[in-house]
Amino acid sequence: MLTLISKLGKITIGIFFLYPYFIYGQISAGGSSTLKFGESKNEFHYSEVLLNMNLSNEFLNTWFQFEYSKPPEIGMSINGLRKFRVDYSNGPVELSVGDIYKIWGRGLILNQFDDQSVNLDNGYRGLSFSLIEDRYTFNLISGISNINRISQDYWQNIDQESRKPNHLSKHSMFGSDLELFRGPILIGLVKTIGKILIKNQENLTIYQNIQCLEAT
Repeated sequence: MLTLISKLGKITIGIFFLYPYFIYGQISAGGSSTLKFGESKNEFHYSEVLLNMNLSNEFLNTWFQFEYSKPPEIGMSINGLRKFRVDYSNGPVELSVGDIYKIWGRGLILNQFDDQSVNLDNGYRGLSFSLIEDRYTFNLISGISNINRISQDYWQNIDQESRKPNHLSKHSMFGSDLELFRGPILIGLVKTIGKILIKNQENLTIYQNIQCLEAT
């Protein structure tokens, strides 16, 4: 426990040194923590600590998530920085860099979330740009997503004892979204381009040039 506190202290100090300009403006800081531990009837013991930290001023907002697990309830062990994001907002312009989650087309085109209860995280690490005006909204995303999950499609590779994923999907994606507002009418155009690499313990399959175009 003392080692964990020492690590968190060093990380916190490092974050403040990365943002010296915060000293000259109004700062708001916050955070939350989650602690999970337990054991099952087959003598599987797990412990998982999640720590969220936020720093923000007028234009910038930062989010860091640290995980210390040995092992977690489900998934791979992580000890250190798990997620991060830096958001910039100034008038109609919004820019985000880091781990990003978006919903487009009411979730039919793009629906990204991080559900740690089932160890499913389909967000991406990259950048997001938005321009929001009265008559139109333009969104642009680009990044890479690595999705680990336990899949029944490859049941012969499932390790029931360790509860580790047996399926890995790597996505490289680029997408744009344009919405035009004309009174009560909304005109939307969405296009995504991506490459998907699916890997398990026995085979390797590559899908390329996956495109999706939708107009509403």
